[in-house]
Amino acid sequence: MAVHCEHLQVLYCTVSVRTEPDAGDISPVFHNTRACFRDCGGQAGGKERSLHTCHNTDHLARCEGKGLWKMDVVVELSTSWPSFPESPWRQVDWSEETKEVLMESVRSYKPACCSVAAARVLLIGPVGAGKSSFISSVQSMFYGRVVNRAMVGSSSSSSTSFTKQLQSFQLYSSRERDGKNMALTLSDMAGLGEGNSPTLHDTLATIKGHVPEGYTFSACSPVGSDTPGYVKEPHRAEKVHCVAFVVSALELSSYSQTMTSTFQQLRKHISALGVHQVALLTHVDKLVKASDITQVYRSLPLKHAMVKAGDLLGLPVSSIVPVKNYSEELELEAHTDTLLLKAVDHILQYVELNFRDHPQGPQQADDADSAVSFSSRPSSLEN
Repeated sequence: MAVHCEHLQVLYCTVSVRTEPDAGDISPVFHNTRACFRDCGGQAGGKERSLHTCHNTDHLARCEGKGLWKMDVVVELSTSWPSFPESPWRQVDWSEETKEVLMESVRSYKPACCSVAAARVLLIGPVGAGKSSFISSVQSMFYGRVVNRAMVGSSSSSSTSFTKQLQSFQLYSSRERDGKNMALTLSDMAGLGEGNSPTLHDTLATIKGHVPEGYTFSACSPVGSDTPGYVKEPHRAEKVHCVAFVVSALELSSYSQTMTSTFQQLRKHISALGVHQVALLTHVDKLVKASDITQVYRSLPLKHAMVKAGDLLGLPVSSIVPVKNYSEELELEAHTDTLLLKAVDHILQYVELNFRDHPQGPQQADDADSAVSFSSRPSSLEN
């Protein structure tokens, strides 16, 4: 049932999309499945018809006001669909030589601050985003095979965080028993989104170095001077030198408004401590839907996802890098390693900014976190 609207014969409809193999991911193009169907003169079930996305809400409202029928249309997309632009929107050298250079750069990294033996990076993110998987994936590269050093839960149980305590992992430089540890420690904590996820108070206390290793977070029992193992006067080496937010590319549309508010508050208070922040966008291989991970920076859906992640976290896209964690594989893959190494290198750049911006250490008032909370009582970051 077509009507004349803006000089087009259009039909307002709901659209279901099916693609042929290798056609690429087009779901962002038909977001919310609201579109206009242009009638090319064919009969129903007859000639091919073209589809164009309509972002004009006034236009849609006028069409809906005509009392149009709503129907399902299956659109066949051929392999010629331009899912990947000719030029990548970020340049990456995927050669084996570059991968080896990156590995040696990370392996030989030394903090610019002489009082810090190993830079400390804290991973923060929702349950199931892939924080522990990232730690294990990075360790796997230097270990020479896939290992789960940071215990990882099943994705099917992602509503509950597998990590319950503050756990820190100083990375091994190789599989050899006599190999030296690298000057990089990745710290993991319980994921945001469940009842006992860390409070803002506890998160800031962790960044400031007060929380002891192995501490189990509880919304009902905030970290304080009476906490067993509480570090009253932490050295700079015990503090966090960079925060890496971890979010899933597959869940960006599912994160609640409360989660968005949580990230905004974290960004505000962590920035006030003088600690730089970056973001890791995980599960990008599921979003790009390409057998070759080197196509990651040619994917327009991924670029849109990174912009959306930036809006969620309040970070510029330049602070966000995509990663593919090892989850099903038993063997390492060179291009996956390159993407992971680029992420670690990205993090270390911001770690160095921390040391160079604050040669004597950032000023962090010990009682500052007592003035910040999400409510008048201790509460988890995301309920």
